[in-house]
Amino acid sequence: MFFSCSNNATDTITLIPDGYTGPVKISLCDGNGKEEKLENGKRIYEIDTNGRLTTKFKAEFGWQFNKYYYINKNKRQEIRFINFYEKDVEFDKDSVYVFGEQHSGIGSRTDSTGTYQTCPTITFYVGKYENIEKRINELNFFSFETTELLNEK
Repeated sequence: MFFSCSNNATDTITLIPDGYTGPVKISLCDGNGKEEKLENGKRIYEIDTNGRLTTKFKAEFGWQFNKYYYINKNKRQEIRFINFYEKDVEFDKDSVYVFGEQHSGIGSRTDSTGTYQTCPTITFYVGKYENIEKRINELNFFSFETTELLNEK
C-alpha cells in the first residue's frame, strides 16, 4: 500500500540556550539566514536567546526523529518532547518539556511595496507542561510576530 505522507525528512537536533523557556520559532528560508550545519547526518538548529532561528535550510516534510537539548557551553541536556494529542500524557509538574510543535508552509505578506513569500516555519513551546491552553495561545501569537521573507526585497 502506498501513502503519500510516508516520505522521510532529515532528523534534527535542536539546541536551546540553557534555562530558556517560552515559544521557539525556526524559519526555514532556503538560502537566507544562518549557515546550514549537520552533525552525523542530522540538521542542527541553534536557537538564539530570544527563541528564534532563521536558517538557510529548506523545509522538508515527512517522518523524522527530532531531539531537543538545553546547551550550556558544549554540554547538552535532553529535553523530552510531549505530544499533547496523545491520551493520558504523563509528566512531572516541575520538569521542562518541548510541546505544541507546528509546521507551516510558504505564505505571503503584502506591504506598500508588494507581495512577498514568507519562509516556512517550525514553532514549539519549551517549558513546564501546565496551563497548556495559555502556553499554546502564547505560541500562536509568537509565530506571527516576525515573518522572515524567503526573498529579500
